Amino acid sequence: MAVVLLIASVALLASGCGEDDEPDDGAGGDAALGEAVAETSNLSIHEPFVPAPPADTAALYFTMVDRDGEGDRLLGATTSVAAMTHLHSTVAEGDTSRMVPVEGGIVLPPDGLTELTPGGLHVMLMALGTRLEEGDTIAVTLQFERAGAVTIEVPVLTYADAEGAR
Repeated sequence: MAVVLLIASVALLASGCGEDDEPDDGAGGDAALGEAVAETSNLSIHEPFVPAPPADTAALYFTMVDRDGEGDRLLGATTSVAAMTHLHSTVAEGDTSRMVPVEGGIVLPPDGLTELTPGGLHVMLMALGTRLEEGDTIAVTLQFERAGAVTIEVPVLTYADAEGAR
Protein backbone atom coordinates (compact mmCIF):
# COMPACT_ATOMS: atom_id res chain seq x y z
CA MET A 1 0.00 0.00 0.00
CA ALA A 2 2.85 2.43 0.86
CA VAL A 3 4.45 1.77 -2.54
CA VAL A 4 1.18 2.61 -4.34
CA LEU A 5 0.87 5.88 -2.42
CA LEU A 6 4.50 6.76 -3.16
CA ILE A 7 4.03 6.09 -6.90
CA ALA A 8 0.80 8.11 -6.95
CA SER A 9 2.53 11.01 -5.16
CA VAL A 10 5.46 11.00 -7.61
CA ALA A 11 3.04 10.92 -10.58
CA LEU A 12 1.06 13.83 -9.16
CA LEU A 13 4.20 15.91 -8.61
CA ALA A 14 5.54 15.10 -12.09
CA SER A 15 2.28 16.15 -13.74
CA GLY A 16 2.75 19.66 -12.37
CA CYS A 17 6.25 20.02 -13.86
CA GLY A 18 5.55 19.75 -17.59
CA GLU A 19 7.13 21.83 -20.33
CA ASP A 20 3.80 23.55 -21.02
CA ASP A 21 3.81 25.36 -17.68
CA GLU A 22 3.82 29.15 -17.99
CA PRO A 23 6.77 30.75 -16.23
CA ASP A 24 5.99 33.14 -13.40
CA ASP A 25 6.25 36.55 -15.01
CA GLY A 26 6.73 38.30 -11.67
CA ALA A 27 3.63 40.37 -12.34
CA GLY A 28 0.97 38.39 -10.59
CA GLY A 29 1.32 35.51 -13.06
CA ASP A 30 -1.35 36.87 -15.44
CA ALA A 31 -0.07 35.95 -18.90
CA ALA A 32 -3.11 37.63 -20.54
CA LEU A 33 -1.66 41.08 -19.83
CA GLY A 34 0.70 42.65 -22.29
CA GLU A 35 4.18 43.80 -21.41
CA ALA A 36 4.38 46.25 -18.53
CA VAL A 37 4.82 49.91 -19.47
CA ALA A 38 6.28 50.62 -16.02
CA GLU A 39 7.60 48.43 -13.22
CA THR A 40 8.82 48.93 -9.70
CA SER A 41 9.98 46.27 -7.27
CA ASN A 42 6.43 45.92 -5.98
CA LEU A 43 4.05 46.66 -8.89
CA SER A 44 3.67 46.91 -12.65
CA ILE A 45 1.39 48.98 -14.90
CA HIS A 46 -0.14 47.50 -18.06
CA GLU A 47 -2.24 48.63 -21.02
CA PRO A 48 -2.80 52.32 -20.23
CA PHE A 49 -4.99 54.37 -22.56
CA VAL A 50 -7.12 57.50 -22.73
CA PRO A 51 -10.05 57.61 -25.16
CA ALA A 52 -9.90 60.86 -27.16
CA PRO A 53 -12.42 63.10 -25.39
CA PRO A 54 -14.92 65.38 -27.14
CA ALA A 55 -14.58 67.98 -24.35
CA ASP A 56 -12.02 69.18 -21.79
CA THR A 57 -12.35 66.11 -19.54
CA ALA A 58 -10.87 62.67 -20.19
CA ALA A 59 -10.54 59.34 -18.41
CA LEU A 60 -7.38 57.27 -17.93
CA TYR A 61 -7.60 53.48 -17.76
CA PHE A 62 -4.95 50.82 -17.03
CA THR A 63 -4.26 47.65 -15.08
CA MET A 64 -1.96 47.56 -12.05
CA VAL A 65 -0.46 44.29 -10.81
CA ASP A 66 1.11 43.52 -7.43
CA ARG A 67 4.58 41.96 -7.77
CA ASP A 68 5.76 41.46 -4.20
CA GLY A 69 2.75 40.10 -2.33
CA GLU A 70 2.29 43.23 -0.20
CA GLY A 71 -0.15 45.27 -2.31
CA ASP A 72 -0.24 49.03 -2.65
CA ARG A 73 -2.67 51.92 -3.04
CA LEU A 74 -3.00 54.44 -5.88
CA LEU A 75 -3.35 57.81 -4.17
CA GLY A 76 -3.56 60.13 -7.16
CA ALA A 77 -2.10 61.24 -10.47
CA THR A 78 -0.65 64.32 -12.13
CA THR A 79 -0.12 65.31 -15.74
CA SER A 80 0.85 68.51 -17.50
CA VAL A 81 -2.19 68.27 -19.81
CA ALA A 82 -4.80 68.57 -17.02
CA ALA A 83 -5.27 71.22 -14.34
CA MET A 84 -6.56 68.56 -11.93
CA THR A 85 -7.08 64.83 -11.62
CA HIS A 86 -9.40 62.75 -9.45
CA LEU A 87 -9.78 59.05 -8.75
CA HIS A 88 -13.34 58.01 -9.59
CA SER A 89 -15.63 55.01 -9.71
CA THR A 90 -18.76 54.68 -11.83
CA VAL A 91 -21.85 53.67 -9.87
CA ALA A 92 -25.01 52.36 -11.54
CA GLU A 93 -28.28 53.80 -10.24
CA GLY A 94 -31.27 52.31 -12.02
CA ASP A 95 -31.05 53.20 -15.71
CA THR A 96 -28.29 55.75 -15.20
CA SER A 97 -24.80 55.85 -13.80
CA ARG A 98 -22.75 58.52 -12.11
CA MET A 99 -19.16 59.04 -11.11
CA VAL A 100 -18.22 59.22 -7.45
CA PRO A 101 -14.84 60.13 -5.95
CA VAL A 102 -12.80 57.25 -4.54
CA GLU A 103 -11.84 58.25 -1.01
CA GLY A 104 -8.54 56.96 0.36
CA GLY A 105 -7.19 55.75 -2.99
CA ILE A 106 -7.62 52.71 -5.22
CA VAL A 107 -6.44 49.50 -3.57
CA LEU A 108 -4.07 47.06 -5.27
CA PRO A 109 -4.51 43.86 -3.24
CA PRO A 110 -1.57 41.63 -2.29
CA ASP A 111 -0.81 39.14 -5.09
CA GLY A 112 -3.63 40.64 -7.12
CA LEU A 113 -4.46 43.10 -9.84
CA THR A 114 -6.78 46.05 -10.13
CA GLU A 115 -8.28 47.11 -13.45
CA LEU A 116 -9.28 50.68 -14.14
CA THR A 117 -11.86 50.26 -16.92
CA PRO A 118 -14.67 52.14 -18.64
CA GLY A 119 -17.75 51.85 -16.43
CA GLY A 120 -15.61 51.21 -13.34
CA LEU A 121 -12.59 52.70 -11.64
CA HIS A 122 -10.67 55.41 -13.54
CA VAL A 123 -8.51 58.50 -13.23
CA MET A 124 -10.36 61.64 -14.38
CA LEU A 125 -8.23 64.22 -16.18
CA MET A 126 -10.08 67.53 -15.82
CA ALA A 127 -9.68 71.01 -17.26
CA LEU A 128 -7.48 69.81 -20.10
CA GLY A 129 -5.16 72.54 -21.29
CA THR A 130 -4.91 71.05 -24.75
CA ARG A 131 -7.22 68.98 -26.94
CA LEU A 132 -6.25 65.29 -26.82
CA GLU A 133 -6.44 63.60 -30.20
CA GLU A 134 -5.95 60.08 -31.48
CA GLY A 135 -2.25 59.34 -31.82
CA ASP A 136 -1.16 61.68 -29.02
CA THR A 137 0.84 60.33 -26.10
CA ILE A 138 0.69 61.94 -22.68
CA ALA A 139 2.91 61.49 -19.64
CA VAL A 140 1.06 60.77 -16.40
CA THR A 141 2.69 60.35 -13.00
CA LEU A 142 0.83 57.97 -10.71
CA GLN A 143 1.39 58.40 -6.97
CA PHE A 144 1.35 55.20 -4.90
CA GLU A 145 1.47 54.75 -1.15
CA ARG A 146 4.40 52.30 -1.26
CA ALA A 147 5.88 52.55 -4.76
CA GLY A 148 5.93 56.36 -4.78
CA ALA A 149 5.82 58.20 -8.11
CA VAL A 150 5.55 56.07 -11.26
CA THR A 151 5.46 57.87 -14.62
CA ILE A 152 3.79 56.20 -17.60
CA GLU A 153 3.39 57.16 -21.26
CA VAL A 154 -0.26 56.87 -22.24
CA PRO A 155 -1.58 56.64 -25.81
CA VAL A 156 -4.74 58.55 -26.77
CA LEU A 157 -7.06 56.28 -28.75
CA THR A 158 -10.33 56.71 -30.60
CA TYR A 159 -13.34 55.47 -28.66
CA ALA A 160 -13.61 52.50 -31.07
CA ASP A 161 -9.97 51.56 -30.54
CA ALA A 162 -10.31 52.11 -26.80
CA GLU A 163 -13.21 49.63 -26.64
CA GLY A 164 -10.98 47.09 -28.40
CA ALA A 165 -8.16 47.75 -25.95
CA ARG A 166 -10.08 46.02 -23.16
